[in-house]
Amino acid sequence: MAKLVVCKWYTKKVKNLLKGILYKLRSIIYTKRNIFVRTKRKLRDWSYFSMGRNSTILLQKLSYFPLSKQLTLMQVEQNSRPFVFSSFSRSSN
Repeated sequence: MAKLVVCKWYTKKVKNLLKGILYKLRSIIYTKRNIFVRTKRKLRDWSYFSMGRNSTILLQKLSYFPLSKQLTLMQVEQNSRPFVFSSFSRSSN
């Protein structure tokens, strides 16, 4: 009978220890994920302000196309700076 009580006590301790470890890991993962999401958001906001609104919409559109079509689309849609993208597309050929 005493062995049974001790065994239950140990299993409870081990279970609580495992729960604590899992909780700690989960909190670490969540904070890392939040940091990643926050930096991603900051990068998006930075690109939004640095390139202008049309460019971010353009980049969202471009994610649906393969790279070769992306470059030509960027040349067509970004009339203000065509020379940047033309030199970039030449290097890919």
